[in-house]
Amino acid sequence: MSIIIYNLEASSMVNADDKAVYPYTGFFAITPPPPSDPSIIEADGGKWIRLPSDGRLVEYFVHGSTKNDAAILVDCPGGGATGALVGKLPGVAEWCEAHNVKIISPSYPGFGHSEVRPGWTIGEWPKSDLEPILEQEGVTDSFMVTGTSFGTPHAQAMAVYFGERVKVLGLRVPYVGRHVSEDVGLPLGQANMRYDSKSCNT
Repeated sequence: MSIIIYNLEASSMVNADDKAVYPYTGFFAITPPPPSDPSIIEADGGKWIRLPSDGRLVEYFVHGSTKNDAAILVDCPGGGATGALVGKLPGVAEWCEAHNVKIISPSYPGFGHSEVRPGWTIGEWPKSDLEPILEQEGVTDSFMVTGTSFGTPHAQAMAVYFGERVKVLGLRVPYVGRHVSEDVGLPLGQANMRYDSKSCNT
């Protein structure tokens, strides 16, 4: 398979004074990774499953409570992150352990050590990748879902696929569809936050 390069021209950065603009060009190179090694996942503190549907290896991480009666929270990480991230955030795993919450956080196809699935869609992901993980972890009842940024469409897809099994849905910096955006008055399908150098970090 060939390498695909995307040239992101005509982008710019604005300095802290909102005056000088610096043009830049970004590149992404995408190439198939080598097959994943389960021992590397385990050495990183993760778990894995070999999917019966297509034989792909999928990485996921479990944080928090290890009790059999723990409440289940499925965390969908943001872009560029893997399931390991939420457990490394200060105090999160400890809080979950103290409050009997078990976090299951998967790495999407092509993220971390989860093997690539050419042509996969977010709408298919709950059935193809997540449901086998939940079965392996013995999750048969309802659960909570949270997602951050790129993870929010995955979390929304879970709510659609699993229906009433999803008892809580939390979205941080969410992506929302065009119809919902228009219904709530967001311009062009996204929020115009009008951040500037004085408001961005307040």
